[in-house]
Amino acid sequence: MAAMTQTDQALPMATADLEAAMAALPVKKQRLRKSFHRVVACAPPHVKLPFTWDDIDVGAASMRNAASSSLCFLAQLSSLVVSLMNTKTHAHTQPRKKAIGFAQNILPW
Repeated sequence: MAAMTQTDQALPMATADLEAAMAALPVKKQRLRKSFHRVVACAPPHVKLPFTWDDIDVGAASMRNAASSSLCFLAQLSSLVVSLMNTKTHAHTQPRKKAIGFAQNILPW
């Protein structure tokens, strides 16, 4: 059995790290909101921030939705590749060719 390369070991961990970071977002967002309101409350009257909490909230929601969509897409793609690799109707190389062709047709890069 061949040893896993550093890249092979990093890929599953990157997904797990992203999932853990997304799970921690609500707590971090709450702390950021409290800090934002403290800054606003402590600022001198003549200083007005060029953005509001709603601006931050919209940006954070947009980033979270993009990350969530990417995770869902990766999970679906992974399960499709596994199912294609397990297909025994063709030669061993055929499911791999199908999976690669599928990925090339839907991936933007």
